Amino acid sequence: YLVRTDRSPVPEAAAAVLASARQVYDELFGGGPPDGLVIHLVQDPENPDYQSDFFDHETLEIWLRWWEDDVPFSEWLLSHELAHAYQFAARPSAYLDEPSWIHEGWAEHAVATLLAAQDPEAARSFLRRQGQRYLDGSVKFDRIFHDVYSFPWQRTYPACHLAVHLLAEQQGDAAVMEYFTVHGQTPEATFERFFGAPVDAVDEPIRELAEELAEAD
Repeated sequence: YLVRTDRSPVPEAAAAVLASARQVYDELFGGGPPDGLVIHLVQDPENPDYQSDFFDHETLEIWLRWWEDDVPFSEWLLSHELAHAYQFAARPSAYLDEPSWIHEGWAEHAVATLLAAQDPEAARSFLRRQGQRYLDGSVKFDRIFHDVYSFPWQRTYPACHLAVHLLAEQQGDAAVMEYFTVHGQTPEATFERFFGAPVDAVDEPIRELAEELAEAD
């Protein structure tokens, strides 16, 4: 895999992202990123051809915002998008069929996991912010279970992340991968089997977690 910039390559930036990608992927998932993965550093986010940071599973490309002073490169966005690359590489059929809440919730959980390993205070700050974002106006979980992209990410990602956080706390990180793998054609029933509650009943424990995190010192 390799790193490209949208203008003339800047070796130190590309090298920094390449090193970060290897380290982040290994810390989160073990081994190296999928063969053929290309990471593009986009210097002009105002370009109409550029929408946001994202992973394209059809081309195995990650697109990230980047400016010349972004060295060392922020690993937060990188870990989120690498999580999507991992999801697709690990189970392509599950990636394509999954409800979108787990798609983004797991990627946000990857950010928190990476931060916890590198800087526990930064991880606590990230979780506090997720809790506060949820309390400030998140959409109810059952409304975004299948389509997390129908609202701005600030109103959906926190709820998805906190749902994954609950599952990981209750049953361990391995349960997140298991759920992702087996949700199949009956995602609501599979969710209830893993969480012990239907989709429309999980908002209350998510809110309780959000309040706990937002108030944490």
